Amino acid sequence: MCELKKPEQCVPEGFISTPNIDQLVDGAVDHKVLSFLDAYSYYNQISMHHRDKENTTFMTTDVNYYYEVMSFGLKNAEATYQRLMDKIFQGLIVRCVEVYVDDIVVKSDSFDRPIEDLEEVFKILIKTNMKLNPKKCTYCIIKTLIINIYKNLFLFNTLYLCIYII
Repeated sequence: MCELKKPEQCVPEGFISTPNIDQLVDGAVDHKVLSFLDAYSYYNQISMHHRDKENTTFMTTDVNYYYEVMSFGLKNAEATYQRLMDKIFQGLIVRCVEVYVDDIVVKSDSFDRPIEDLEEVFKILIKTNMKLNPKKCTYCIIKTLIINIYKNLFLFNTLYLCIYII
């Protein structure tokens, strides 16, 4: 006979799922200025606990190795990283920050606030020694500019589609 369990009984203790990207986007919708930050080589910024290093051992023909930092292929690496990011930005999440794994959106309610919000975020990043990929960061984008870019992109794709069909 099949035994049915409640969903919360099936999830391992300490499990954290990554947030739904749609919820994070919705959280930033009502803000006037947005900045997009990208953590550089995200998992590799987390040092392995000394007791866990031996669990990551692998062999080559010459010698045994173990990971000093979290590897991409480790079980629950993404969820562990998300948990760390949630903990780092604990006081700022919802108010002025949304975090999805290695992507950070700094959102500001008014045009005079983005510099202060970014300053708070950068203080935390410096304190935790978190590195950003400057090529993927964009600062102080006004929301109407983003909407216009997407509208133009949509119109261009629609026009291209119409030309292609004709």
